[in-house]
This record gives sequence, C-alpha cells and structure tokens, in this order.
Amino acid sequence: MTAHTTALCPLPDLLREHARRLGTKTAFQDDRSRVTYRELELRTGRLAGHLVSLGLRHGERAAILLGSRVEAVESVLAVTRAGAVGVPMDSRSTTAELAHLLDDSGARVVFTDRSSLGRLLPLLPERPPAERGARRGFRDARRVPGGGDE
Repeated sequence: MTAHTTALCPLPDLLREHARRLGTKTAFQDDRSRVTYRELELRTGRLAGHLVSLGLRHGERAAILLGSRVEAVESVLAVTRAGAVGVPMDSRSTTAELAHLLDDSGARVVFTDRSSLGRLLPLLPERPPAERGARRGFRDARRVPGGGDE
C-alpha cells in the first residue's frame, strides 16, 4: 500500500493492518490505562458490533462524554466503525450546554462514565422514550467484555 491508498483505506481495514503490524505496541495511553494496537482493533470491533445490535444505524449520532481517556478514543473509533457519527462532548460543559449538544445532535446513544452519568441522567427524561431506551441499553454496552468499562 502506498501512503495515498492507506489514507483511503476503510477504518476497520486500517485498524486490522495496524494490529497486524504493531500488535503489542501501545496505541493510546492515559493516566489510568493503556491499549495496544491489537487490543484497540478487537475492542472497537466488538463495541461497534454491539452498537449495531442495539439498533444504532448508519449516520445516527452517538454522544461521547469521557474526557481525555483511552475509552474516549475507543468510543470514537467504535462509533465510526459502526457507521455512525461521534459527537464529542466536553466534560467541562455546563448542564445547559450538554442539554443543547444532546438536542442539537439528536444523539441516539451516549458514551459516558460514572462520574458524568449523574450530570446526564436528569437530561435523559426530557428525550423521547425511544432515545432513553437506547441510552440505557448503551450503558450496558460499555460493560461488554473488552468494552472498556471493566
């Protein structure tokens, strides 16, 4: 592959290629954890499949409120692999700003952690019931083996 064709390579193929070539090398690291290229490919593929099984469709939005963590990178890649669109949310946002981002994006699912969940839960009942169900189901998705919230 030339540099030009690599840039046009679909994300799952690119992740598989990096996993094959770089395997146990660190892909991303934060203060709490690190993930190798092989783990990144496996985890994002598994999570993308789970998102699709929950009903996330091509082009739908998934909000990501995880800060600067390995799980944020995994979430963005998994959403992209699922054919959806990631909506990064800043953990320093006010409740009103978070509500606006959720409303404006039409996010069907939310990636978050326990520390931010308390801020988001009051906003979820304001959403239509179908979206609340998707969000509840997604919280369970983060607990799938290799899903990142283990």
